[in-house]
Amino acid sequence: MDKIVVFGFDGHLFVYSGANDICAQYLMDEEEAQRLAAQWISKIEARRAFLQARNIQFLQIMIPEKSSLLPAKAPFPAFAGTPLQRAITASQGHRMDYLDARDVFDDEEALSAFPKANGHLSPSGNLKIFQVALERLGFGAPIIEFGPAQIMRSDLGDHFSGMVFYNRVSQPTSPELWHYQDGMRLLHCVDPDGHLGQQRTWSNANAPIKKRVLAFGNSFFERGGSPTGLSWWFGRWFVLIQISLKSISRTSSSVSRLSGSS
Repeated sequence: MDKIVVFGFDGHLFVYSGANDICAQYLMDEEEAQRLAAQWISKIEARRAFLQARNIQFLQIMIPEKSSLLPAKAPFPAFAGTPLQRAITASQGHRMDYLDARDVFDDEEALSAFPKANGHLSPSGNLKIFQVALERLGFGAPIIEFGPAQIMRSDLGDHFSGMVFYNRVSQPTSPELWHYQDGMRLLHCVDPDGHLGQQRTWSNANAPIKKRVLAFGNSFFERGGSPTGLSWWFGRWFVLIQISLKSISRTSSSVSRLSGSS
């Protein structure tokens, strides 16, 4: 066990330390949070102005750490958003082009948004964020059917010295998904060592939305191979999508971004 991941209540696993030092983020003092929030807000507003001047839609998505969505299940002091995230949302939350994904889940949905043994969202959790994102961009939200729960391996199990954990997770089954998928073509792929710097570009002749999307995100977007990442959903609905995976740290102003253009 490497102490990066810890057991919480009711069988939930949580990221505790590691590169993003989750626990320290909750302990950040208010003055530091406000100072860093000002940097993020400046960057968000600059992006907004740059894209609006070019008639390009913009959507800033803030995806919560699992402990922010389920603080009562965490074994360490956690809240509904870190001080930094709360400060940014206090400034930007009234904007239609700013989406704090903590706010899209009710209490019941929050429990299923993250599988118990995972640090990333379930397919249903990703769908909920995707649906709200589409609405913010001016499109209708699809209604998707899900099949019976299947056994899937945990994405956090490698932190426990050979122990293996599994989740019961439902997968999307709506027939239109396969039609959309059949139209997808991978145009560009960059796979450096590790996670950072990965890039994907797909076209989709069968996509229902005739728009293009450029997304700068982190591991919540993923590489497009599974509905457990947002790029899987966007790639099926838009005629062109470009994904670039970047590092998101507590001091970085490079938060998950989505911009769409005709």
